[in-house]
Amino acid sequence: MLENVNNICSELDVTKHSNLTAVSVLNNENLPISNEATINNFEMSLESSAYIDKVVSKLSLSVGKTIPETIRRMMQKLFVDDWLRNYSYIGFKGKNKFSSLHSCKILFEAV
Repeated sequence: MLENVNNICSELDVTKHSNLTAVSVLNNENLPISNEATINNFEMSLESSAYIDKVVSKLSLSVGKTIPETIRRMMQKLFVDDWLRNYSYIGFKGKNKFSSLHSCKILFEAV
């Protein structure tokens, strides 16, 4: 019985610690993204499913009254507006293709 209580307590400690990590995910020095090096680092981080889950859970807290408002809030947390002018969803007019990034996929998951 004591062993079960200890297991439950250790699981609670892990859950509590992982929640603190999720809160600090979007509060690091690399965000909002403003250059290619930062986006490359962020995209590499998003290859981890655990990190994706943390980012999605944090972004999902940015809900607005409408879907466009929600997307706008999430994008503002992730990117600098001036830098995003180099991207379009499917890469029209010689711009970079935003839809191919992991960052795009996490926005869909968060909404």
